[in-house]
Amino acid sequence: MFNEKELLSLRKPARYIGEEWNEVKKDWDNKIRVVLSYPDFYEVGMSNLGLSILYHLINERKDSLCERVFLPDIDLEKLLIKKDIPLFSLESKKPVKDFHIFGVSIQTELTYTNFLNLLYLSKIPVFSRDRKDFPVVIVGGPSALNPMPLLPFVDAFVIGEGEEVVGEIIDEFVLDREDFLKRISNIKGVFVPKFGIKKVVKRYVKDLDKTYFPVKPIVPYTEVIHERAVVEIFRGCDRGCRFCISGMEKRPRRERSVKNILSLIQEILKNTGFEEVSLLSLSTSDYSNLLPLVEGLREITNEKKISVSLPSLRIDNFSLEVLDLIDTGRKTTLTFAPEAGTERLRDVINKPIKDDDIFSVVREAVKRGWRKIKFYFMIGLPTETMEDIEGIVDIVRRIRMENKRITLHLSINPFIPKPFTPFQWEKFIPKEDYLEKRSFLKRNIKGARLSFRRWEESFIEAILSRGNKELADVIYDVWKRGGKYETWSEKFDFSLWEESLKGKEDLYEKITNGFSEDETLPWDFIDIGINKGFLKVERKRARMGKVTYPCFGDLKKCTGCGICFRGW
Repeated sequence: MFNEKELLSLRKPARYIGEEWNEVKKDWDNKIRVVLSYPDFYEVGMSNLGLSILYHLINERKDSLCERVFLPDIDLEKLLIKKDIPLFSLESKKPVKDFHIFGVSIQTELTYTNFLNLLYLSKIPVFSRDRKDFPVVIVGGPSALNPMPLLPFVDAFVIGEGEEVVGEIIDEFVLDREDFLKRISNIKGVFVPKFGIKKVVKRYVKDLDKTYFPVKPIVPYTEVIHERAVVEIFRGCDRGCRFCISGMEKRPRRERSVKNILSLIQEILKNTGFEEVSLLSLSTSDYSNLLPLVEGLREITNEKKISVSLPSLRIDNFSLEVLDLIDTGRKTTLTFAPEAGTERLRDVINKPIKDDDIFSVVREAVKRGWRKIKFYFMIGLPTETMEDIEGIVDIVRRIRMENKRITLHLSINPFIPKPFTPFQWEKFIPKEDYLEKRSFLKRNIKGARLSFRRWEESFIEAILSRGNKELADVIYDVWKRGGKYETWSEKFDFSLWEESLKGKEDLYEKITNGFSEDETLPWDFIDIGINKGFLKVERKRARMGKVTYPCFGDLKKCTGCGICFRGW
């Protein structure tokens, strides 16, 4: 395929050679052949837990095999085109087009053009209507929750969680493409566009303890974003942040038992040699048995000098107490997400953090030896005023008055309204407004490192996340003009989108200016289990500055979202 000189000429050849520890290779004879992809570079895709779960789950079956493919960098892309070689999998080096099922997990809208590039380099027709043979292209992940912008390119969408539905899809496999699509269109959670728009109900896993989880994850030979043993301790979130699509879509909350988590961690460490463990969830502090879990984890990790990462901690002293229990002496960066600069606006977004909580946790963190602290904020939230922006400045000023030696980093991004949230109807911040507020923060914040996401990147994500099928032409046109790798800021070319959106001003103005609560939204045919009426009530409560406190599964504290009464 490639000679040694060609392979070594690539920027990161280890991305493409496979042969990693715990990789699964199977004989192709009489197997249902599945290839999975994350439409980004190897080091990003290999850090995705969902892909790892499905890869090993499928390979557990005797009748199937699963391999991987990721987006090649421009150097390999040029070589593939020059030598007329179709994109190939890591395990067998077989062409992607020779598989029966091509499953792609799309986590963010800015990888839509990457997805088209994967199809093109694989020599699979980009448009579903032009495909006469296998593979069947199936898309899942958060961005599948609004399938409309990708409708012409995808054979089937999986809505929701994949652990159970992937086996049902394989069970229905037949060597007739049309018949196979008809069969899977009847599976709950599967949407096949060619058979028309119909109500699709998301899939979710009821019992995490009984759900498959890989204990022999692949260990990459090259550096990836997350090089650690990862165990999901619970799925879903009750907090109800009004901007958060994951918090709504992943309800109800389901926990793994402490016993199961510790057992998984021990097995993964034994099978990989990782030196760090990460407990994954949307809000780790909300795990009901966190202290017993951390104590059990300490017994496992202390002996082997393994560090522990607890992402998604709340801003409170309890979080710091938990961190103390797993302290290995390696103080990296403590990260918190107040999101807004004032208590009033934090109540609006249903993240009721008091200013005193922020100052208290920083004070306690410094006492415990933390010297690097990072905060996340958003600009453009509903009802936002300049007083809320000034609040960010005040937070930094007050922290600096007390703590001169710590390093402060603020990551500030435009707010993007997302489907299935109480803010799904809201407008996206105009560019002039964002630039004015960004300039104000740059002028007035002293003693902190600031990083801002470009308005243009968020603008395109805002359009794509709430778009309809008319945007498919725009995505295709941007890709044809060379748009790809757009999650990487240095690769993002806004001029391509500007050119492709010409003549569609009414479309993107409609999306950016917001929707009426009375109109049908492009994603309304998707049922994630949350009542639309609940989202409207939450939007109204946001305008009133009222907080909706989490129920944590207690029906006496029911907030009316509807998820507990679905009979799932």
